[in-house]
Amino acid sequence: MVYVDEIFTMDPMLFASRNPAARQASSHGRQWCHLWAAAEKDIEELHRIARKIGLKRIYFQERPGFPHYDLIPRKREMALAAGAVAKPLKEWIKEKANLQQPDPGLAPTSNSEHRTAEQATLL
Repeated sequence: MVYVDEIFTMDPMLFASRNPAARQASSHGRQWCHLWAAAEKDIEELHRIARKIGLKRIYFQERPGFPHYDLIPRKREMALAAGAVAKPLKEWIKEKANLQQPDPGLAPTSNSEHRTAEQATLL
């Protein structure tokens, strides 16, 4: 799945000190959002949508756990039309964190043959 979050207003000076790409990006305006892949298996879909809306591969930010492109508002609308799904980034981060934590209701077992498929993926 490929998602796009809501538009936010960036303070370029805040990010420029930590992120050299922000200096360059700030020349395109102060309103941004992200286009990202929900999982490694979705990276090709992410690149397909990016190409379709006119983004260059060099704009891709390959951050571990958050591979993404930054978008301006006009590109956000194009991404939605190309198949990206609108989702608040904070909501996705919370869902991802919940998936990575083991369910306290699942009792550990020493016999892996008795684990359910869900338990095995959490270990």
